[in-house]
Formats: sequence, C-alpha cells, structure tokens
Amino acid sequence: MRLSALKWFILGFAAFFAQTHFSVFDIPLNVTAVLVYAFGLRALSSRSETFFWSSPELKSTVMGILIGFVGDTLSGSIVGPEVFSKGAVGFLTPIIFTDVLFRWTPLLGALALCFLSILDGAVSLALRFLFTDITVSHASFLQTIVVQGLMNTAFGVILKPAGETA
Repeated sequence: MRLSALKWFILGFAAFFAQTHFSVFDIPLNVTAVLVYAFGLRALSSRSETFFWSSPELKSTVMGILIGFVGDTLSGSIVGPEVFSKGAVGFLTPIIFTDVLFRWTPLLGALALCFLSILDGAVSLALRFLFTDITVSHASFLQTIVVQGLMNTAFGVILKPAGETA
C-alpha cells in the first residue's frame, strides 16, 4: 500500500507533535528520524531506472531535507543542522538496504535505525556547536543521542521495506 502525500504530511505532523510533547528521562524523542527512515524503506520498493527522480536515494534525501527544514524552522535556531542530518539519514537508508550492502532483517533494521538516529543527533548537535554559541556538556550530549538511538530500535524492528517478510 502506497501512502499518499497527505498521509505523509499527517505522519510528519504527528512525528513533530510527539517529538515536542513527549520525552523519556527528560530526553526528547527523535521520531522525525524514524519518519525519514520509514520513507527511505518505502522508496526502495519503487526503484525504477527510467527516470532520475525515481531513485530511492533521491526521494528519501529530499524527504529528509524537507523534514529537517521544518525541524530547523520550528527550533528557532539556524536553518541547516537538521536539514543536513535528516538528509543524510534519508540518503543512507536506501543505500544500507539495497540487498548489495545488507538485506533487511529485523535485527539489521534495529541496528541501522539506532545507528542512523545516533548519527542524526550527533551531526545536528555538532553543527549547532560549530555555528552557534550553544553549550551542552559532553555527557549530556552523549546521553541524549544514545538514549534516542536506543528508543528508536523498536521502530527498526517494526518498519520494513515493502514486500519484505520477517
């Protein structure tokens, strides 16, 4: 079943709502990375070599950039860190599960989403450190991205490419 643009918009709204209203151990969720990951997995099933836009890497990168832009805009900080980090998640998701590098399994899905969530948080916060004057302790930084990555592992088991059986 293909999700229409309206359904992805609703999922995006729900992801931003959950991310801003819920936390675990006072650490905000990173549900938008899960959304980009899910879109990247869905884009894998629509691979076609006839047109450039049909590339799953391009589709999920654009989705990641759009979600990152909304996240940067809502944060009130500079535009760019979330764009870059979510774009990287969108680009890497189809590459990881192309059956050349890895074939999707629930364990690899969980590990990949954990890694991509940690990468997303690390890149986003590192760019904010570099280009703004925020200060966060290293322990708090590591705790936040590791807990977010671990919380997203459950989604990595549940979300799978279209047509996969597990």
